[in-house]
Amino acid sequence: MKISRASVPYVYDQVRRSRNKLYIFEDNPQRTAKPNPYYKIAVDSWYTFKYGNDRNLYREPGATQMTSCIRGLPNAFPLCTVGNMMGSFWIDEDFQEACELLESDIYHIIRVAPLFSEVVVPWQGLFRTEESGITESRCPRIYRYLVEQTEYLWWLLKMV
Repeated sequence: MKISRASVPYVYDQVRRSRNKLYIFEDNPQRTAKPNPYYKIAVDSWYTFKYGNDRNLYREPGATQMTSCIRGLPNAFPLCTVGNMMGSFWIDEDFQEACELLESDIYHIIRVAPLFSEVVVPWQGLFRTEESGITESRCPRIYRYLVEQTEYLWWLLKMV
C-alpha cells in the first residue's frame, strides 16, 4: 500500500475525483460542522449512515482549508484528533474518550484500505495541524498515544 502526504490543502472536487485513493482527514467527536445547507453531507453517504444518528451532518467549506472539507466523500475517512467542533482541543483528562475514538477510526481505515491503491494524509500531517492542537507539551499522554497509533497504522497499511 502506498502512503503519501498531500502537498497542498485538500480540495473537495479533486478528492472526489480521486476515487482510487483513500484520504484521511481530521475529525471531531460530533462528526459534523456548523450547519450550512451548501455543505450538507448526502443522506446516502456511508458517513451519514455511520455517524448521522437521525441528524443532518455537514462538512467544512473548502475555503477554511480544514481537512474536514472532504467529510462525507466515499473515499474520505476520519481520524478523530479534534476535541470538539467548537475548536476545543483534547486534553489529557479526555484520554479514555480520545483513545476509544481514535482506535475506532484506525480500525475502520484498516478495514477499507484494501479497496484503494493509495492512502493520502493531510499536507500538515495527521495531528500536527492547527485543527487538532495535539502537542507533546499540551497533552503528552494523548500525543504519545497518537504517535504510537499512527505508527501502528502505517505499519498495518504497509501490510495491505
